[in-house]
Amino acid sequence: MNTPSLDQKQFRFRDNDGTDETDATWRQNTNVDDTQDTATVYRVRFTVAETAGFAANNKTFNLERRLNAGAWGNVTTSSSIVQAAASNLVDGNNTTQQISSPDTFQGGDGQSNDGSPGGSQNDFAGNDSWEGEISYQIIDADVAHNDTIDLRLAGLDSYTVADGTITVNKPAAGGRRVMVVS
Repeated sequence: MNTPSLDQKQFRFRDNDGTDETDATWRQNTNVDDTQDTATVYRVRFTVAETAGFAANNKTFNLERRLNAGAWGNVTTSSSIVQAAASNLVDGNNTTQQISSPDTFQGGDGQSNDGSPGGSQNDFAGNDSWEGEISYQIIDADVAHNDTIDLRLAGLDSYTVADGTITVNKPAAGGRRVMVVS
C-alpha cells in the first residue's frame, strides 16, 4: 500500500498588518517562539511536507492549541483560549512559498480565518510541501499573564518541529497609561 506521510516542518508567527498573505510583518524567524498580547489578531504559518513520495489529496488541517502543556483542542471561531479570527487573509485562497525549502511547492487553499486551512485544492503529489496561514487571537478571559500556548496542525504523521509556543502578555486592565503633568 502506498501511504503518504505528512510532516509539520516549520512554523512562523506574523502580525496581521499586511493587505494579504505576502506582506504582513514577520514577528520572529522561522521556528522561533513568540510573546503575544491577548485580544490582538495574529497569524501563524506552517509548512507541511509529504515525505514518503505518495499522493495525498483534498487535505484539510485543523489548528490546535494547548494551554500550559494541557490537552490539545481545536481552534475555531468560537473556541476557548485561542479563537480563529477575521483578518486580512481571504479564507480558502492559495498561499505562496515563503518559509519552506525550495522544493516542489503547492499552495492550495492555504489561507484560513476559521482555523482549518486546506481543502479540495490542497493536493500533495508526493515529496512536496504546502504552507498554510491561519489568523487567530488569544482570548483574554481564558488566560493569565505568562501562560504558554502551543499551536500546531492536528492529525499529521510526524512533527519535525513539534509546535510554536506563545508566551501570553496580558496588558493591564483597560490598556491605558495615565500621565500626570504638573
